Amino acid sequence: MRLRKELGRAERLTIDELMASGTVVVAAPAPCATISRAWRDETAAGKLVVMLQFGVLSDELTKRNMEMFAAEVMAGVAGVGGIKGVGKLIAPC
Repeated sequence: MRLRKELGRAERLTIDELMASGTVVVAAPAPCATISRAWRDETAAGKLVVMLQFGVLSDELTKRNMEMFAAEVMAGVAGVGGIKGVGKLIAPC
């Protein structure tokens, strides 16, 4: 993973550039779980901070996104090595 400042650019990046740099992951649940496991294994991080609502995503789609992430991504990450807090879905009010 490269930090954004390492890219050496002040202008806005495209989604493809952000994905290529490892800044964001936009994918189906299985690839997200695979990438999250790789990050966990590389960094020994015990916490994962995600942003599951963005732009003009509706409340309904945000809730669906959160539920799918908890059920399909975090379950896949926790199954190998574990992450503290899995099973607790914390959402901003």
